Amino acid sequence: MNEGDDDSEEIPIDSIFQFEWRNMADEKIILVSLDRIEEGIAVLVTPDGHMWLLPAEHLPEDSGEGDVLDVILRRNPGETEKLTRRVHDLQQRLLDRTRERNENKGQ
Repeated sequence: MNEGDDDSEEIPIDSIFQFEWRNMADEKIILVSLDRIEEGIAVLVTPDGHMWLLPAEHLPEDSGEGDVLDVILRRNPGETEKLTRRVHDLQQRLLDRTRERNENKGQ
């Protein structure tokens, strides 16, 4: 056995795959490896070795173990605004309900 051929030595994942983190002004693209699919859950490995779990139904068709996938992160201002409004409306409804209950207790 040659020096450095020890199979028990841990090999950093980023030395196996040439992952990239590409930054653009409005999005970030991360290359991940599809490690495995277990019971309908895809296990994706990031460049720094973190594992992300994702329902396999969200994978592109014909994705398989060992595939490298692009994950694109992009802000969605329209959906952010909708969510902000829904949360605000829910908070307002809860506040109104609490005020009504407190007023009814005082009567």
